[in-house]
Amino acid sequence: MIRIAAIAICLLARSAMASVCTIDDLAGTARAETASHRSFPLERGMELENGTLVATGRGSRLEMKFRDGLTVILGENTAFRIDDYVYVRNAPVKDKVSLTLLKGSLRVITGLIGKLKPDAFILKTNTATLGVRGSDFIATSGSHYLEALKGQVFVTNSSGRTFLGSGQIGYIPNSESSPTLVERLPAEVAFEFAQLSPTASGAEK
Repeated sequence: MIRIAAIAICLLARSAMASVCTIDDLAGTARAETASHRSFPLERGMELENGTLVATGRGSRLEMKFRDGLTVILGENTAFRIDDYVYVRNAPVKDKVSLTLLKGSLRVITGLIGKLKPDAFILKTNTATLGVRGSDFIATSGSHYLEALKGQVFVTNSSGRTFLGSGQIGYIPNSESSPTLVERLPAEVAFEFAQLSPTASGAEK
């Protein structure tokens, strides 16, 4: 009996360790596919693990809260993957965040890892890899726009490394080009970005 209880506790601990984030809010529809190719519809309150691909439907919006307080908000028709996320309380040397935006748009509000160990954070897109310094930013995929709402966002691709400061907007046409600063977003992109405000529970404290 004691052995069975010990095994159950061990399995629960492993399950808790495998979970890296929770679906904090969902409007519309979204699906997830795990690294083992298990696919299922998402609902508020569900927990996700490393290697999971998340895809939102038309007119949908999804908000995820990670263990260190990192908030990721996905817009409609967006595909996003959690590549490798590790957060160990009181052991920051092990912490890391590796994410990929495959298509669509997202907003990222960094948590403790992005603030205390920013070099451990990367977000990959098809035109650049983004790094942070205590940031809140919005980005699209493809020939994409990037808006730094707070802090700094580092943009790295074959053209080198540049950064956007708070309030700046950049346009990255391809993986060989550094961001071009623009004064304002195109109307359709501005509308898309406006849908990515955090809910009260997802807002940065």
